[in-house]
Amino acid sequence: MRHSSMILGFTIFFLVFIAGCISNSVKDSSIQIPTVTQIRTYIVAATVTQQGNNIVITYQGGQDAIMVSELRYGIGTADHKWNSPKIGSSVTLPGTSGKDHVIVVATFADGVEHVIVDTYV
Repeated sequence: MRHSSMILGFTIFFLVFIAGCISNSVKDSSIQIPTVTQIRTYIVAATVTQQGNNIVITYQGGQDAIMVSELRYGIGTADHKWNSPKIGSSVTLPGTSGKDHVIVVATFADGVEHVIVDTYV
């Protein structure tokens, strides 16, 4: 009994599949090719150090530094903006006496964003 229900199920699937193929070929003769969007990988860096209770983020740059339009940074969330950061420049955040979760996100000229720091200090 189980074997015959499997055969019946397969037969129904096959007929639906064939009907779909036939109906699609009659209704639409064009071929749709899906587009693939590639996101470029950029190479830039920032370092994070703790000085007392303060967090110091230094932009190190990298081979794609010229493409960076903005850095967003913060503790727990990247809620501060740093427009047109210069290589070697730093910003300071008040931290806590415990571990702080520091996030830095680089925004590039083409709108692509990459997290470049996600660490605890």
